[in-house]
Amino acid sequence: MLQIDELLKNESNLSADAINHLKRIASDWHLIADLSFADLAIWVENKSGNQLAAAQVRAATAATVFPKDFVGDEVTKLFKGEGVDYFPIKFNGALIAKIARHRNADAARSSGRLESEYQAIAQQLLDMVGEGSFPFTTAISSLNPSPRVGDGFIRLDKNGAISYASPNGRSTFSRLGWESELEELRLSEVASAISHKAVNQFQNQIDSNEVSQIELESRGGTIELTLLPLLNSGLRLGSVVLLHNVTEIRRRERELLLKDATIKEIHHRVKNNLQ
Repeated sequence: MLQIDELLKNESNLSADAINHLKRIASDWHLIADLSFADLAIWVENKSGNQLAAAQVRAATAATVFPKDFVGDEVTKLFKGEGVDYFPIKFNGALIAKIARHRNADAARSSGRLESEYQAIAQQLLDMVGEGSFPFTTAISSLNPSPRVGDGFIRLDKNGAISYASPNGRSTFSRLGWESELEELRLSEVASAISHKAVNQFQNQIDSNEVSQIELESRGGTIELTLLPLLNSGLRLGSVVLLHNVTEIRRRERELLLKDATIKEIHHRVKNNLQ
């Protein structure tokens, strides 16, 4: 499959900066696909005036609509019909491409609270793509480990209070020893109670308009919280917080540090014995 920058450099009239913006979207839009239960594609007008498929991604939360890749394909007109919606991609105020969202009608999911929250967050992120505030300055894909919505998430209102916690999200906090309900509580207060650290240590990150991460550790394990602000015209409407259990990762890191310290101590003793 051609890389998006290679394809568009040859086939479109977009500037290098606009192409890089589309490339950054394609690096992080798996989150939107998963939340939408849908396949996504980026369509760009090429030099011939036709529509060129510049990128595509499949959701990990639903059956795909397109078993085969179609990046590089060219059509005279975009398909319009049931199961597909289009959303603008803007860069510096100008329309540079469109995102097509394709849902599999034959594999439609039941619509409960979890599904409704997924799709509401997806819509907010697509709105941010349309106004140019997504992707974030810090790429989600650059985080290690890269968080996935299926591992559990919570949604915050603009004041940092938890408006929704997914079932996996509630289970994640239970592992840390939190036994009460989460909804309507401020995340900073929950984090403070678990970590025994000051509330204001977390609040600044929660209030940020940029991607940030918080790590909570207790006897039950270690959880990494990735906070993604939901913005409208630069104002934060709330946040979605992706949760990732990093207990095993941190355990292995501590083991490596211990081994490294042991090796250094052995080298130090050997060196002293040789002198």
